[in-house]
Amino acid sequence: MKRLGKRGYQILKIFHILFTGIWIGAVVTAILLLITLNAEYLIRDLELILFIDLAIFIPCAIATLLSGIIFSIFTQWGLSKHWWILAKYLINIFPIFTGYPLVASKLLGMIEIVKQHGTGAMTDTEFNGLGNECLYALILYAVMFLFAYTLSVIKPRNKGKE
Repeated sequence: MKRLGKRGYQILKIFHILFTGIWIGAVVTAILLLITLNAEYLIRDLELILFIDLAIFIPCAIATLLSGIIFSIFTQWGLSKHWWILAKYLINIFPIFTGYPLVASKLLGMIEIVKQHGTGAMTDTEFNGLGNECLYALILYAVMFLFAYTLSVIKPRNKGKE
C-alpha cells in the first residue's frame, strides 16, 4: 500500500485535528447551552443545540472517521495493528449511531413540550427528564472523546511488543 508523503501526512493531520476539535468544542457548547437554559430564550437555545447536533456533530463525526480511516490505510498505523486505534474507531462510531436516539430525539421532544407549554415547560417533569437524558449522553460523548484524545497522545503499545 502506498504511504502518504510528509506533506500529505501533515495536511491530513491538520484536517483530522481540526474536525475533531470542532466536534469536541460543539459537544462542550451543547452541554453548556443545555445546563444554562433560560426560560426567556428556551426555544431558541433548544433549536440551537439541535442545529449544532445536525450541522456540526454529524459532519465533523463523519469527517473525523474518514480522515482516521485514511490515516490508518496510508500510514504505518494500519486499521487494526493496535487495539487503541480500534478503540478510537468505536468511540468515533458510537455517537454517529446513537446521536439521534440519545440526543436529537430528546431535543425534538423538549421543543415540542415548549411549543405546547411555553416557558412553563421548564417545570414539566417530562421536559426535565428528556433534558437530563440528553445531557447525560452529551457528557458521555465528551468523556469518550477525552479518552480517545488521551489514546492518541499516549499511543499505548501492545503487550509483548516494545
